[in-house]
Parts: sequence; C-alpha cells; structure tokens
Amino acid sequence: MPFQTKSDQIAKLRGTADQMRHHLKVDRMVMSKTIAEIIGYCNHMAAEDPLLNPVKDNPFKDKKSCAIL
Repeated sequence: MPFQTKSDQIAKLRGTADQMRHHLKVDRMVMSKTIAEIIGYCNHMAAEDPLLNPVKDNPFKDKKSCAIL
C-alpha cells in the first residue's frame, strides 16, 4: 500500500462525507408499506404474468399446412 499524504487522506474523507450526505438525502419508505405495495402489485398483475399463466399455443411451433388427399 503506497504511502498516503495528509492531503490525500483529507480528500478521501471529504469524498466519503459527501457520499454519506448524498445517501442521507435519499427518501426511504417503511418496509411494511413497501411490502404491502409489492404484494398488491403482484396480485393485480398475476393474471397477465406469463410465468403463472403460460401461453396455450406455442408461437414457435411450425404451422401445419392443409393437405388434400
């Protein structure tokens, strides 16, 4: 590890302090409210979810042509 000067240490600590000030300004929600909103969204969108309700027909399957005998 290279030798750090006092000014390098001060600059690093100022950067850390600025980053902490930035994180302090971020709005945060209460977990109980956030979880309730996520559950509500999942329940509301469940009918449109292709993983819960798979597609009836395979869109990649070759189309059969009509053959008259």
